[in-house]
Amino acid sequence: MPVSADPVLTDRDYIVGDGQRYPDLSGFPAPATMIFMLHLRDTTPIVARVYKSKRRVVITFGAISVEANLFLEVDQLDRLIAVLIAARTRLPGCP
Repeated sequence: MPVSADPVLTDRDYIVGDGQRYPDLSGFPAPATMIFMLHLRDTTPIVARVYKSKRRVVITFGAISVEANLFLEVDQLDRLIAVLIAARTRLPGCP
């Protein structure tokens, strides 16, 4: 997926490489009560439900036994896209 412009990251977005320290996030209030990890595989279903009137997208990873949902207002969707693009450009062989 070619990218036409450099993604703009906020002061709350981080790209961390191998061997780099994870950023200290202790100063941020916790917006969630649970932390989990989900490793996407080529067999993992991904569903994006678009709510036009609410300008929101809900992205669901997985199904029945393991499922994670992201509720993203349009500005946070744009932010997530920017972080993913910025991270991808740091991978070897990716433009």
